[in-house]
Amino acid sequence: MRNKLYCTALLVFLSAILLNAQDLSGIKICINPGHGGHDSNDRYIPETGFYESDGNLGKGLYLRDILKSLGASVVMTRTTNNSSDDLPLSQIVAIANANNVDYFHAVHSNAYNGTSNYTLILFQGGDFAPTYSGALTMANYMAPNIYGNDRTTTKYVRGDFDFYGTGQAYLGVFKGLNMPGTLSEGSFHDYIPESFRLRNTAYLHHEAWAIARSFLQYFSQPGFGTGIIAGIVRDHEKSVDYFALSSNNDRYQPINNIKVTLTPGNKVYNGDSYNNGFFMFDSLAPGDYKIVYECENYFKDSTEVTVTANKSVFADKFLQYDTTIAPSILSHYVQTEQDSVSPATEIRFEFNRIMNKVSVEGAFKITPDAQGTFTWSDGDKDVAFKPDMPLQGGTHYTAVMSTGAMSKWNVPIDSNYTIQFVTKKRDQLALLSTYPQNNHSDISTTVQIRLEFDRAIASSSLAGKINLYDASGTRISATNVKIFESGNHGYIYFEPYKELVPDADYQLVLGAGIADMEGIPLINDEVISFHTQSNTSIPSVVLNDFENAGNWALSYSGSVGADPSFDIVTNKHIYGKSSGRM
Repeated sequence: MRNKLYCTALLVFLSAILLNAQDLSGIKICINPGHGGHDSNDRYIPETGFYESDGNLGKGLYLRDILKSLGASVVMTRTTNNSSDDLPLSQIVAIANANNVDYFHAVHSNAYNGTSNYTLILFQGGDFAPTYSGALTMANYMAPNIYGNDRTTTKYVRGDFDFYGTGQAYLGVFKGLNMPGTLSEGSFHDYIPESFRLRNTAYLHHEAWAIARSFLQYFSQPGFGTGIIAGIVRDHEKSVDYFALSSNNDRYQPINNIKVTLTPGNKVYNGDSYNNGFFMFDSLAPGDYKIVYECENYFKDSTEVTVTANKSVFADKFLQYDTTIAPSILSHYVQTEQDSVSPATEIRFEFNRIMNKVSVEGAFKITPDAQGTFTWSDGDKDVAFKPDMPLQGGTHYTAVMSTGAMSKWNVPIDSNYTIQFVTKKRDQLALLSTYPQNNHSDISTTVQIRLEFDRAIASSSLAGKINLYDASGTRISATNVKIFESGNHGYIYFEPYKELVPDADYQLVLGAGIADMEGIPLINDEVISFHTQSNTSIPSVVLNDFENAGNWALSYSGSVGADPSFDIVTNKHIYGKSSGRM
């Protein structure tokens, strides 16, 4: 008797499953993942690294697999993402027609001005007068399904005649179709929070489930007997530094590299590092589940969730930062080999947690002692100590970060952290020679001033550091400035903007802080005084006015280094229009 009752119950259960099974056998569908290849008509978001062609293909492939599992025959217009996959729209239409499919759907995402994020489904025709009535029917199924899964701000169903204001066919992907067709703009990839989500493969899969539900409705099939749990894990204490809509939680920072565990079943989802915090578990039998959320440096948390067939239930979570963990130093910078560190170097520490800046600066000590300033970055997790003056050359230094360094929540590092290094012997920039030299007289009123240093000069260090003054203290502007390197030495050449006054005193002042490419500076000001030649006329005979090259030529015999050259120039002359330049 027991066996008979058991068999009867089993038959009833199996009959119920068969009656509610989804079956798209005999249905042929064409899926067009929009664009193809990272080409000019693809759309790229540099802030997130997202390409629309990648997102469209990901959704399309997931949709293909779901539809095929339901028995449908699926034609894909592309399955890879190369330039050759970016087919002309007329060819895409021809593929659908040649395969005599029952329905055509193009998968896209949208863009406007970075502040919108709604769902849009398009079809050919007017808003209420579609070319194929089935397209409007499908659009009315698909819009709420994608809107519900992507949780956009709103949804629209539009015909291309009216949406683009042409009053006639507009979208090429619909022109000439022999069957109903739709195009989904599921969400906006230029809205930065959504763009990060679209880089998550599970998020693309989730939208594909929404489109698949729409096909079941369109072909009058029962909905999926399983459900989905999805959600986003965020940090309530941190805000994003890009635009986010105020109507949802996008203003809070998603947490990367999350671990989400589902029980029963002990399924684990490991999140990505693309600033979206998204997770998903699909194909779940209806019933009660427990979700456990974990991430390094956060307190573990959990929530209870009830799954409903053919629906997505959301289990978003704010995780609390674990303030009890002792901070540690992830890395430091100065090299520690002998004679390897520039005296102008910064000493940097990278912590794994937000730090109490006052405590860190007080816990830092360098021996021999040096005064300097601290610069913070990466949300108060990275600090750099910059000496006010270069460290002593050829000297052994010890830098210590003691246990007085504490996190923002006043938890100290576990132990002292010590760095030892030896500085290079050269600790200041040397001025090797000048023309004019200090206290020289009889200097030409059209002098080219020349400075030679022992290393190549960083031009960024020169602002306001090189000044020429007359006897009254008036600054004289420079022209024809040349900054170059030769033989590991640095050179600066320039000329006064206008001819100097004869028989007059001048001062060239080079300011401390002029630095080489390594940051080693000139320690003290350098002052070069000189006196210009008098305007005394000397009787002379003009041998050549250099108005043209004439018979002048150069002999290279015995020359050292670069060969000299000679030409006639007009940019500088005393009389006439030209002069000779060697």
